[in-house]
Amino acid sequence: MTLALLHINDHCLRVIAENGENRAETGFCYSDDHGLVSGSAAYETAWTKPHLSNNRFWHELNQKPLSRKLKYARHHADMAYAQLCRMLSSISSPQVLLSVPASLDNEQLSILLGLIKAVPAEICGVIDGALLAAGPEHQLVLEMQLHQTVLTQLEKTGESIKISTHKKIPKLGVSAIYREVAMHVSERLITSNRHDPLYLPENQQQLYNAIPKALSQMERNSEAIISLDTPAGVLAVKLSNDDLTKILDPLSKELYQGIKEYSPDEVLLGSGGGIVAAFGKPLANSNRANFDLMAQKGFSLVQSETISPIPLKRIVSLRSAKSEIIAVGRAATHLVNEGRAWRLDKPLSLWLMNTGVEIARGEMSDSDLIIHAEGVNLKTLYKKEHTPIGLPKDAISGAWLEVGKYKLQLIDIHDA
Repeated sequence: MTLALLHINDHCLRVIAENGENRAETGFCYSDDHGLVSGSAAYETAWTKPHLSNNRFWHELNQKPLSRKLKYARHHADMAYAQLCRMLSSISSPQVLLSVPASLDNEQLSILLGLIKAVPAEICGVIDGALLAAGPEHQLVLEMQLHQTVLTQLEKTGESIKISTHKKIPKLGVSAIYREVAMHVSERLITSNRHDPLYLPENQQQLYNAIPKALSQMERNSEAIISLDTPAGVLAVKLSNDDLTKILDPLSKELYQGIKEYSPDEVLLGSGGGIVAAFGKPLANSNRANFDLMAQKGFSLVQSETISPIPLKRIVSLRSAKSEIIAVGRAATHLVNEGRAWRLDKPLSLWLMNTGVEIARGEMSDSDLIIHAEGVNLKTLYKKEHTPIGLPKDAISGAWLEVGKYKLQLIDIHDA
């Protein structure tokens, strides 16, 4: 048996197995002549073959007959099953720890459990994903799905942590963000070049293929360029964080209302949360979920029999001592800047330049920042006044260091 964490979020479903298997797919599906295809291949045909495509089967997981019949799918559950089979296919005798969002109701969970068993795979436990993701300091977990954002509130009493409540924001999902960005790009290209990338399906697909990459880039930098091949040549549109803020402000008001009581340190950005950080300045310095750590925590809870399949029940609370078993995560060993990894066990000096961040070993008197790490403790030896710097709370692999508009990731290198 191979223990594997299966995290359900239709923006990015994840499977992380103890044997090192790590797979992620978006919740898109389409029917071709040979069967159902899911993930990126389905996303990349969704605008050219909309009559064969579907991206609501996880959001509306049920067994109701489809209003538009597909050759290989009777209902949404068939599509979810096809994607589960694909994601678990490379794992030998999978033993699944199922991580679910608070928004998944019990009827949907029952369907999902049946689908996993039919793969076939053994189910060793079910837990609300916010419990696995959150550290001791987090009170709210924000997870963005394709068609909604879910805010899960955590309550800590003594040594226990539990899911207190959750709120769904139906107008703010990844699909809505992509749509607003596409309309913005279209308006700018119509004005500047009289070209509408939304006019033909092939052009729509090209634009929607470019948007996720651009938004991913903007999680690390303050701007990105979307380039499109057109009959008039390559046309480019530059997007900035300020552009995103203006574009998405109408969608974000309910989100800001939901997080206003929390400091950035108290909010954890789950799957899809990085997109929010790109345009939502109140959350720019919030920590992001580390899915490798979630898997490690989950495996530890299964192995200690804190989570058990007998009886199989949905875990919505944990003792804090248990949940913090590996909450600190793996200590970062290096800081990455422009493709080069710098060791953190000795002091590093950083300078904020117009074109990026420069780094040198040692303690340089004219630098903007001097840091080094001892285990998970990130120590600031010097920080120049008024230099915009955002430091992670701990030197954990996957954390981000911000210097001005530039983001540098902390990583863990092993077997080097």
